Amino acid sequence: MDERINARLLPARRDGGFRLPGKYVWCSSVVFADGKWHAFSSAWPEREDPDDHDDVQVLQNYWTLSTIVRAEADDPEGPYTLCETVLEGQGGDHWSYECCHNPCLVRIGDTWILYFQTKGQDRNDRHIGYATSTSVYGPWVLADDALPLGYNVTNPSVWPEPDGRVRMAFRTEGMKIAIAEAAAYDGPYEIVNHDICPGVKLEDPFRYHLNGRYHMLLEDNAGQVTGDLRHGVH
Repeated sequence: MDERINARLLPARRDGGFRLPGKYVWCSSVVFADGKWHAFSSAWPEREDPDDHDDVQVLQNYWTLSTIVRAEADDPEGPYTLCETVLEGQGGDHWSYECCHNPCLVRIGDTWILYFQTKGQDRNDRHIGYATSTSVYGPWVLADDALPLGYNVTNPSVWPEPDGRVRMAFRTEGMKIAIAEAAAYDGPYEIVNHDICPGVKLEDPFRYHLNGRYHMLLEDNAGQVTGDLRHGVH
């Protein structure tokens, strides 16, 4: 089997995917449960102010307005139909004050763990936390606090190992990809690699396992690997 992504891609369905009119939909985490495919996605308005047409501001709206929604489909390719909003900012002095973004859903035993990035009162300090449920339909219970992984960390990509350990790839300051590990999903987490590709700016990791090896897909943020700005790299 050819393990290269570009050798394995097939044409996309024209009617597939997940769309929400008037909103951006990003970074879906798709699971199969109860005979349906469930896409947990980030979603936020294209523009907070209808008269604001600045592209950068439109993109950065996720910093304050992103929520995590759940959609269902009969096939993994879609099309998906919106079902509910799963998580949104809690306000007040909660560790998830505003913005719920970058969902990553995994199942360990009978528990679903929904990892995501969020922000507290310091709007420059994004961090990673999680919520748990016994069902993809909820209810979701937020952890007592965010994970202590450092300042301004994002993009959790989590996988449970057969021996029960949990590993997480995530982005740190400076567009570095780190790996954290814990004996169980509720921690404590220890960073075991602070920078898997020294000198290279990467983000949005997605990890999978194929033919006995670990693979990771990432955004080549500065084009240092592919030669093209923000292209995908395997």
